[in-house]
Amino acid sequence: MTAAAIAPMLLGIATFYSMNVIDVLLWTSIARLLLDAVDMPNDGQWTALGIVIGLGLLNKISVLWLGGGIAVGLVLTPARRLLLTRGPWIAGAIAAAIFVPHIIWQITHGWPTLEFIRNASREKMQTNTPLSFLTEITLAMQPPTLPVWAGGLGLLLAIRGRSGPRVLGIAVVFVAVLLIANRTSRTAYLAPVFPALFAAGGVLWERWLTNRLMRTAAVWCSRPPGRCRCRLPCRCSRLTPTCVTAARSVWRRPPTRSSSSDGCHSSSRIGRAGIDLPPRSPRHGIA
Repeated sequence: MTAAAIAPMLLGIATFYSMNVIDVLLWTSIARLLLDAVDMPNDGQWTALGIVIGLGLLNKISVLWLGGGIAVGLVLTPARRLLLTRGPWIAGAIAAAIFVPHIIWQITHGWPTLEFIRNASREKMQTNTPLSFLTEITLAMQPPTLPVWAGGLGLLLAIRGRSGPRVLGIAVVFVAVLLIANRTSRTAYLAPVFPALFAAGGVLWERWLTNRLMRTAAVWCSRPPGRCRCRLPCRCSRLTPTCVTAARSVWRRPPTRSSSSDGCHSSSRIGRAGIDLPPRSPRHGIA
């Protein structure tokens, strides 16, 4: 994906071997398995999810944040009905069984990870505000990718008919809120969620850019005012709600043959933006 390939934070994480680059892979795998487990539930899907979560916990305990977000997402969506089945509990039991040896090691050694986190928060981490956190993560992921990942998050939260994406979206929001509320968290801690957000954003933008109505409006509104005789009810040079309404009215008309000599298109050809789009005028274009 182009967005992931140009994101400085992801590129930086992937340039050297550490648990962080494996963390990105495991979070992305968990997201994919979660969608299948919620929307096509069976014991096999939940078993696979539990195994990957358990391995993620052994790699980096920050997967606990994602696990907590998944639990919140299940409770807050219609997927809560799955809690009455054995699938989610199988996943939780498997993940816990894989993680138990690490817990035992922590207990026998005086919880060194908790000591490390406490000292790092006090002596190494800088205090940040919610605004600075969001600003830094936007810059770290490249500002041009903001419409992609923000749109992807919006799609996950707003989608209807499937609970899996909404559970994942709520889990992402849960992790983000947790990190922001901590006030000393690094923006890099949120990096593993972005491959899934980029994928969802790609779906959203593909749908939008290939939408018939929007392509119709784009073709008509790219024409300089006064050059076309097709009597489209708008003559503006920007893509506005009026343009969309006008394009909708033209699209619903029966196809007619255009005989004008200035290259006007019949309504049956309006959607062929890639073929029929006229040369762009330097003063008129799509906003």
